[in-house]
Amino acid sequence: MMDRDGTAQDHTGDAPDAGVTRRVVLTGAGATTMAAVFADARPAKAIGSEQEMFFDISRAVTGRSDLNPQTAGRLLIAMKQMYAGYSDVLTALSQAVSGGGTPKDILARAEQANVAPAMHQLIAAWYMGSAKNVMHAPMVSYYDALMYRPTRDALPVPTYCFAEPGWWTQDPPQLGIPAVAPKAAPPSPPPPVAVETKPPPTTHVLPNKPVHHQEH
Repeated sequence: MMDRDGTAQDHTGDAPDAGVTRRVVLTGAGATTMAAVFADARPAKAIGSEQEMFFDISRAVTGRSDLNPQTAGRLLIAMKQMYAGYSDVLTALSQAVSGGGTPKDILARAEQANVAPAMHQLIAAWYMGSAKNVMHAPMVSYYDALMYRPTRDALPVPTYCFAEPGWWTQDPPQLGIPAVAPKAAPPSPPPPVAVETKPPPTTHVLPNKPVHHQEH
């Protein structure tokens, strides 16, 4: 290139410096992004492992394998808000569950490990859909609360309905019973108690004697 005064200037040395600067900037930006990604991944992994632990404990102690994992995650958050040091409680509950067996067996081991109250709190959370049975307790789920399962086919879960508005005017859902079941016939009345009646006493009436007229 020529300067204004016509002197040739060599600017070839500027390109490598500019290129190095761009690489340094891009490398630094990439390293910062990756560090942020890994920094976010570490707590997410820890939360995920706690959620899996809570989910496994819940299925084992309730005896139900069809629990909703999303509800489990929200219940875990509510339990950690209500109970201090709940991560340590989870570890103790997991040890009680690790021996396997029925829910009754697990509760027996929880009694021995002095964590039975925490186990009952977890079971109550699943049955009520709430973290604690007190006022202002965080409500997590009505629909997945286990206490509504036995009557879900006949009674609506709170905040839910069976169908469109006015559904309650329709016939109730079938429960394996005929819609019009014959009514049981009332038992026949017992026969009347016989009462012994005696005939009225009879009186013997003597016939009138004939009147004899005397002739004069």
